[in-house]
Amino acid sequence: EFFLAGASAVQIGTYSFVDPSISISIVEGIENYLMSKGFSDIKDIVGYINK
Repeated sequence: EFFLAGASAVQIGTYSFVDPSISISIVEGIENYLMSKGFSDIKDIVGYINK
């Protein structure tokens, strides 16, 4: 949602102390989302809602 709104980065913060593998899970989730929506690169969705 943040990328669609125009963010070029997101912050994970202290949750990485709770689950050190959260970064991997987030990247995999983003990759799965991109593939399911027909996008090949995260750059394609940054600001998509504003276009």
